Amino acid sequence: MKINDGFYITPKQDIPANANWLVFDMDGTITPESMDYLANNYGLHDEIAKITELGMQGKIKFEDSVKKRLELMKGIPKQKIIQTGYELPLQEGAFELVAELGYVTAMITGGFSDIACTVAERLGADVYWANELVYENEKTTDKFILNVNSNKGAIMDYIIMNHNHSKIVYIGDGSNDIPAFLKADISIATYNAKQIAKENAMYQLNGRNLYNALELIKT
Repeated sequence: MKINDGFYITPKQDIPANANWLVFDMDGTITPESMDYLANNYGLHDEIAKITELGMQGKIKFEDSVKKRLELMKGIPKQKIIQTGYELPLQEGAFELVAELGYVTAMITGGFSDIACTVAERLGADVYWANELVYENEKTTDKFILNVNSNKGAIMDYIIMNHNHSKIVYIGDGSNDIPAFLKADISIATYNAKQIAKENAMYQLNGRNLYNALELIKT
């Protein structure tokens, strides 16, 4: 899969050379699972959450889990998808961690760009990578453009090759975060991470507050 160049909030020329990078997963790390959140509004939460869990544990292919969920949720208005980016609560301490560190901040998410763009702006991120929904008549279909799946390690390589950097920190919670963990100088699993993610991260947070990662990052 070709790695696209991300969706930049800060213009690329404004990203400083030799900077430290803080890279996050989104769903389950910065926000609740966005598709599960959407499913709450359509009486599909349990069904969607079950598929989400299988994908996060690596028991089914990530792209298959996305397609299965989209098939169940076809016909959602685009405006509702966009609004979700404003409604999703940010994890406690996320904004404070970003502000305190002052690192170049990125998100690599298997979620969708119409949600991720707003979450990234709220978080204060400089760039994000996300999948893209395909709409018909301004409503969701079961089709999507796959930019992010198990290739998070390759996206980390892209950052390393295309941006001079000093240190890269990655924080995530699922099996598809493992390739990114392996590329990071410091890898941190969230308190709610799947067991396989915990086993492959250097550190694990004990509580919900992401600000607690500060001590680990500055070690």
